[in-house]
Amino acid sequence: MLVPGFDKRVATLMPCNKTAGQVQASDNLRGRVISISLDDCNNPQKKEQMSAWRKLKFQVDEIKGFDCYTNFHGMDITRDHGCAMIKIWHSLIESFVQAKTTDGYIVRMFAIAFTKKTPRQVKATCYAKASKKKQIRQKMMEIMTSTIQKSSLRDLVNILYVFLSSFFSLKSILLMINFICVGLREMLANKFKKNAALKRVDDSLYQAKKNGRYQVVSDH
Repeated sequence: MLVPGFDKRVATLMPCNKTAGQVQASDNLRGRVISISLDDCNNPQKKEQMSAWRKLKFQVDEIKGFDCYTNFHGMDITRDHGCAMIKIWHSLIESFVQAKTTDGYIVRMFAIAFTKKTPRQVKATCYAKASKKKQIRQKMMEIMTSTIQKSSLRDLVNILYVFLSSFFSLKSILLMINFICVGLREMLANKFKKNAALKRVDDSLYQAKKNGRYQVVSDH
């Protein structure tokens, strides 16, 4: 599995049935969805920097030889990490948006946030009022919508997972949300929970190469 944009060029292999009669091996691969951990696409990192809990999904669009050209299909987090984020005496805030990228893809993005204690806080709980939750949820939706509408699907994948050092990097988006919520007198610990590409644009194999889609090496 070739993953351009990540540290590892070859992440894994994908088996399939051989061509037999009129049944082509490419027909078995086309449309297949591959789920892989983010750490499997990058070199080994320190324990505090590992993101094995983040799962990426890619769908095969075109096959040429032993290469399968894929496109982004979605992102999710593991069940154990999602359960570990939930804490007592904190307020949970979830929001999602659906917007179109600059190249015509419709993307749905989910975000989750938790309130956290302020410095030198003595009180055990740190709940947020319903009015504050509504304001925070609205700001989160505005930031996510503007990010999707300003980016292509390829740039959006880089923003969310490759951690580019641009202004619209993942850390910058989360810091932007935190900065706005501090203005609302609330402190948050937030993450992107899930992403999904709902409507896809049909491109030729030439466009797939030109757009830098991800490739999966398969055994025919």
